[in-house]
Amino acid sequence: MALTAIDICSNALVMLGDTAISSFEDGTTGAIAGNQLYQTVVDEALGKRLWHFTKAQAQLSRLAAEPAARWTAAYQLPADCDRIQAVLINGSPIAYDRYETGQIYCNASVEDEVIVEYLRVPTESTWPPYFRIYVEHLLAAKLAVPVTGRDELKGAFGKEATILYGDARQADGGGRTASRMPISRMLSARLAGG
Repeated sequence: MALTAIDICSNALVMLGDTAISSFEDGTTGAIAGNQLYQTVVDEALGKRLWHFTKAQAQLSRLAAEPAARWTAAYQLPADCDRIQAVLINGSPIAYDRYETGQIYCNASVEDEVIVEYLRVPTESTWPPYFRIYVEHLLAAKLAVPVTGRDELKGAFGKEATILYGDARQADGGGRTASRMPISRMLSARLAGG
């Protein structure tokens, strides 16, 4: 079963001792508060760092209309593109600018294969468990006072969310190749026998 915003909000409400919801239109205090706060909390969580699970690459489609000035080509960005990390031709970064909704302009020939590396807006069903659990606790902290009226629950879930954020950062960073450490000139000279 695909995870949804309702599932995540419902989990946060259950953690607070409230009842689960099946819709943001349930009419309960939890559903109303969840509807108001959910997207803000998700945006806050996604904006805290460049989460590796949101990274994506795509080959761009060249648009027929050329830019009026400065650039030679216009390309359509993927619909789920949130932030661009790089635009590449033959694996090398190129200069570009973002114009209009969902378009970039750059200097590229018709034969060039233009690739964009970007951060996508992930759907809940694509969230890894470490991020989902972090968001549920962060949401529980934000919902605590409106739903239960208890400040101590807000503090407790806020602290737990902070701990889970650290765990999520660590888990998220583990899925990539380690950076190569630069060797100082002195160490290079020692290794070379000089």
